[in-house]
Amino acid sequence: MHVTQNADTQTLLYRVRLLLDEGRNEEALSTLQDIRAEDVLQKEIVYLNGWCYIQMKQWNLGIQTLMPLLAAANPPPAEAAVLERERLTLCLLYLGLAAMSLTHYEDASLHLTHCLKVLHDRRVHLPVVRIKARFSLAQTCMIRGLYATAVRHFEEALRLCHHYNDSRELLAIYYGLCDACCYTNNYEKAIATGQEALHLCHERSDHHMEERTLQLLGEVCLAQKNYLLATQYYTQSLRLACDHEDMPIALTNYIALIDLCVAEKRLDEARSYCDKALNVLEREEIVDGRLRGETYRVLGKMTQAEALNATGDRWRALLEEAIIWYEKAAQQTTEDGKPPRIAEIYERWAQVLEDLGRHQEALKRWHYAYALLDESLLNVSERGEHAEQFR
Repeated sequence: MHVTQNADTQTLLYRVRLLLDEGRNEEALSTLQDIRAEDVLQKEIVYLNGWCYIQMKQWNLGIQTLMPLLAAANPPPAEAAVLERERLTLCLLYLGLAAMSLTHYEDASLHLTHCLKVLHDRRVHLPVVRIKARFSLAQTCMIRGLYATAVRHFEEALRLCHHYNDSRELLAIYYGLCDACCYTNNYEKAIATGQEALHLCHERSDHHMEERTLQLLGEVCLAQKNYLLATQYYTQSLRLACDHEDMPIALTNYIALIDLCVAEKRLDEARSYCDKALNVLEREEIVDGRLRGETYRVLGKMTQAEALNATGDRWRALLEEAIIWYEKAAQQTTEDGKPPRIAEIYERWAQVLEDLGRHQEALKRWHYAYALLDESLLNVSERGEHAEQFR
């Protein structure tokens, strides 16, 4: 009964979205008011209600409705907008940020692009909204795997910060630009922007962002195969994270150090970091699906590497264990993660299956991995459905 009710509610919510696309706002709102949903879908209903109000130009109701979804987004205050066209741009920004909070990244991209278009076409002077919308659009591009486009949006956000002399989002923008440049193989620029972010961390005594930035600079060095410098960055970040009891960041660094040790074939050291990562995962009850998925990914990678040095029953047992880790990683990261990292899970999973002679199963994972890396074949909203098909 519970599953059927949820499915019926999802169908109604899908109908509401179609009504919104067609501009039938009153009908959409009426449908939403009739829905009695489980807690898991309440945020979705709040989001769609807010969307209805905004399309009906009921700005205050739209803002009040969406506000519970924006706690972590640090949006500009509603008082920043007074004129009608200013209220429209602010509401579109809020709608985009709300969509991001629900991992509806295509929706977010649509709302944020609309916001920027109104800002430009109607000559609306709201610098804080312009910067936040551009920066947030860059973030959605990162999640969707559109890294070159993300670089352009981050660079424009950076230009706007300097132009308006507004440094509030500067640290996050430098961090995002460093990440995007790493994914586009522009390592020199990634290092430069990462160092700018690190400088701001020191200026602001922002220990959490310092830990994250050091870890990101380690990733850039790892991509360049500069293992010595990568180790230095990771261990600095790990030390800071442990000093400030920031265990999610500590876990991220253990994951990174496992990747690095496997790349250098230092498997005993990698196994030690695996044990520490698992200990943090279990002791701290980490609930972040992406972080749990990353932990399972490197555990699978480490186990697969150990199998290369094994024979007979031990070899087979290690490969079977690697499959378990990759399956758990895929379950955690399918719907919200960067395509290259998810693709790596499926590529390695496929290779293990091939090594075990399970070629048909391997082919399905290869298919999904290649689809993830081809933007024309797969987008974020389709990942869950396709992942289930290819398993």
